[in-house]
Amino acid sequence: MPANSNLEPPTPAGVSGYPGVLGTIESSGPAQPIYVAGKWSTDTKPGKYFIVWDNDGALTDLSSFIIPGGIPGTFAAALKLPAGNFRLGSFGAPGSIGVYSGILAQGTSVGRWSIGTPDVDLTKSMIQMAAPQGAIAL
Repeated sequence: MPANSNLEPPTPAGVSGYPGVLGTIESSGPAQPIYVAGKWSTDTKPGKYFIVWDNDGALTDLSSFIIPGGIPGTFAAALKLPAGNFRLGSFGAPGSIGVYSGILAQGTSVGRWSIGTPDVDLTKSMIQMAAPQGAIAL
C-alpha cells in the first residue's frame, strides 16, 4: 500500500488503542533527556518552529529550530520532561508532543516569538532516538 502524505496524525483515541506502539515515550523526569528528531522537505515554509508539549491544555515550548527556505533538512532536540508518559508525533490532547509554527510579534525588533499552529508534516516526521554517543545531559 503506498504511503499517503495527506494523513493526519492519529487521534488521541486512536493512539490509546495501541499503547507502546504509536509514539508513546516514557520519562523518568528532567534529569533524563528524551532525544527526538524529524525532517522537513524542500517545500516546508521557512521560519521558526517549536516542539511543544500539551500540558493539560497549556502549550509548553520544549525546544525550537529554524527552517531555511528551499532545502530539505533535519532537526533534533533533547527534551526535558517531567516524569510520565507522553505521545510523540501528535497534538491536541494532554500529553501530546508535536511541532508548531512560530509567530513573530508585530512591531518588535527583538524577535519575540510565540507558538502558532500545529504543523502536521513536521509532527508526523518526529521519532524518538537513542542518546548521542558521548553526550552529556545538560
